[in-house]
Amino acid sequence: MTSRLGPFALCPACQKRNSGLLHAQHPQRHITAHGQAACVDAGLAGLLPELWAVCETISSCQGEDGWAYITPTPETRQATAGWFSTRDLRHYWGERGRLYFELRAAQQAAHPLPPT
Repeated sequence: MTSRLGPFALCPACQKRNSGLLHAQHPQRHITAHGQAACVDAGLAGLLPELWAVCETISSCQGEDGWAYITPTPETRQATAGWFSTRDLRHYWGERGRLYFELRAAQQAAHPLPPT
């Protein structure tokens, strides 16, 4: 069985690996870091390599309302929350083990702008 959540195609390797998911809701970028590789929402592509240094993720979404989420594995939930806490970033746990966070603030914490 295949699934289309939106118009944006995953790469062929991720289509095979993701249990029939062929298209996602947001534009996708394939990234590889810290032993993980996946097509991810383009808005998360700069942030996830840094997060993958401390956690493994099952799913993620850049969201529509300024809040994004990642679903870390149960074994890496504490380290994931710690990454956000040490950076003083607003976050909360939601349904199905999802950690919601303000996307723009997290993007800036992962890649701060140089001083002017």
